[in-house]
Amino acid sequence: MPTDQMRVVLVAEAERAVSEMQRYIDHAQRSTRSLQRFAETATRTGRQLTTFVTAPIVALGTGMVKMASDAAETRNMFNVVFKDMADDVAAWAEEYAQATNRSSFENIRFLASVQDTLVPMGLMRDEAAGLSKEIVTLATDISSFKNVRTEEVMRNITSALVGNHEAVRSYGVSITEARLKQEALTSGLTDNIKELSNQEKLMLRLKLLFSDTTGAQGDAINTANRFANSLKGLRAQAEAVAIEFGKLLLPEARKLVDWALEAVQYIRDLTDEQKQWLIQTMKIAAVVGPAILFLGGF
Repeated sequence: MPTDQMRVVLVAEAERAVSEMQRYIDHAQRSTRSLQRFAETATRTGRQLTTFVTAPIVALGTGMVKMASDAAETRNMFNVVFKDMADDVAAWAEEYAQATNRSSFENIRFLASVQDTLVPMGLMRDEAAGLSKEIVTLATDISSFKNVRTEEVMRNITSALVGNHEAVRSYGVSITEARLKQEALTSGLTDNIKELSNQEKLMLRLKLLFSDTTGAQGDAINTANRFANSLKGLRAQAEAVAIEFGKLLLPEARKLVDWALEAVQYIRDLTDEQKQWLIQTMKIAAVVGPAILFLGGF
């Protein structure tokens, strides 16, 4: 074959090879761009799922577990302070919650707190149980009448019962030394407040507390179906549902905590050499990520 013809053929073949190679390169670039777009979409979707789905579910589950755990601890305290009366008082708490659109869990907590205050002050357990119901009822009435949180009213009433009389002044209750003396005389006691026992002073304060709040008494039941109390009822129902789900999640949460405790103990039991190796491994891992990110920019 003549040399010129061979040159033409070789040039043509080379051009076809270059063209074919360019076609493969273009295809590879298109594939790379498609993969990059897919990776970006996947990353974006992953972030959105984590932010708007996974994180809220984890937070919700954690909240439910905590509420269920708190409810269990509160019920344990309730059983201790009421002893053999616990079931009867708990039944009252549920009935009163339904009548007033309130949370039975909150009632249980309030009752346990008051009972735990009254018994150490010298009251018999059954007498204290009756007063605990009356105090929780009054606190609920005042909270409904004044449109304030029941927990806040309970805290202030309990504070007033042990001597901080200013705590209930905002509810129209005036507990002064002069009134306590007068009430003591009316009750057949000495007017020397210092000579009265803690139990006697407690009962005098209760009398004044009830006498100064007659306008509020019964308000929670009488206005149970109004919007403010209906909204509290909705919150109570949501709380009850959360606690029930939390109870179901508690066993799994307990397994997770046990696993974490075992992991921590395992790390604590490592030798110094193993701990040093772990530290070095963590250092390397900390460097690798940024290095890959840096190199990926080229």
